[in-house]
Amino acid sequence: MPEPPANRYSPPATSWHLYVAECADGSFYTGIAKDVKKRIETHNSGKGSKYTRVHRPVTLVFQEPQADYSAALKREYQVKRLSKPRKVRFVEGELLPPPGSDAKMSFMKRPKKKKAKKRKRPKAIVKLALRLGRRKRWAWRGRASKRRKRGVKK
Repeated sequence: MPEPPANRYSPPATSWHLYVAECADGSFYTGIAKDVKKRIETHNSGKGSKYTRVHRPVTLVFQEPQADYSAALKREYQVKRLSKPRKVRFVEGELLPPPGSDAKMSFMKRPKKKKAKKRKRPKAIVKLALRLGRRKRWAWRGRASKRRKRGVKK
């Protein structure tokens, strides 16, 4: 009996992995990939990343399977933030607690602070400021100070 055709829309069976590669100068490169062996070959061919292109050859020193892409990104960010001595201990087998549910991913940045909106002045005040020889950035001081400047009393 012939086998049914494979569903071409099903996701591949491979999962994401975190890997740490040691460069020729002793530095570490951390990344994620589905096929780690192929990724290391890509780094050594000079087409992997800008960093490993300059620090070739690289050797795989650590590999860790991850549940999914999101978990792999969070773990990569966590490992990249480690100091060099701590990263060496991690590669040698020291445990590192998994990132929390609120952990950042490598591409997430802090939100920018909103700038305060500039208050628009009524056109009459701007015209008055220009007539008095002031710049457009003339500060609003209220009606009483305008009357004083013109010499008008209430």
